[in-house]
Amino acid sequence: MAKTVEVTIDEDGQISFDLEGFHGKGCAELTKKLTKAMNATVVTKKQKADFYKPEERIKQKISRGM
Repeated sequence: MAKTVEVTIDEDGQISFDLEGFHGKGCAELTKKLTKAMNATVVTKKQKADFYKPEERIKQKISRGM
């Protein structure tokens, strides 16, 4: 699934972030970074169902050449 971030700024200057494809901690960390970068203050926060899905983990097997 592709990860996307939609940023909306309304006529009153209120900023909204809509994140797709992020899960749990990754979503929260990105929102925190975006909020800081835009010098904004969080007024409300609503987690979507994706927030509660487990983070994707990459399993790797590495072998050394002989």
